[in-house]
Amino acid sequence: MSIVTSRTDASGQTRHTQGFRFHGATCRGCQLRSACVAAGNGKGRTVTLHPQEALLQQARAFQHSEAFGEYRIRRQVAEHRLARLVQLGIRKARCFGRVKTRFQLLIAATVANLTLVAVKIGMMKIAGCRAFPLFFSWLNALFTFLKDLLLFWDTFMAPDVQYKSTQ
Repeated sequence: MSIVTSRTDASGQTRHTQGFRFHGATCRGCQLRSACVAAGNGKGRTVTLHPQEALLQQARAFQHSEAFGEYRIRRQVAEHRLARLVQLGIRKARCFGRVKTRFQLLIAATVANLTLVAVKIGMMKIAGCRAFPLFFSWLNALFTFLKDLLLFWDTFMAPDVQYKSTQ
């Protein structure tokens, strides 16, 4: 019942698919035919497998194993950290150039890590997200320093765009 077919797409590339074809006689006697087969009488159904079906089955088996618990916890922590960086603005670059974009990412990561440390050592209260003024004044001073450093870097050290003279 297993079939392998080849199809050529618009770009001329041949793709091999694997699936199952059920003849009309097999489907005709089934009580669920109307919910399963859209074709008319006398025609059966073709079920096509995903190109990476074996990999998907391995992943599903891994989800039901005991080792997945530790992986799920580690993945959840990483996804929460990435979501925090998105909240801090890494989805959109504020400056042009790789150096400045990386610098923006480093600033966002520094803020995320400092906030995490401040919560852990008790400088920020978790409930209601109320913070002590000392921490925020220190963090504001750090932001001001980093912003001034970025302006200095942009102006004197490494401008991204080198303009050529038209003369």
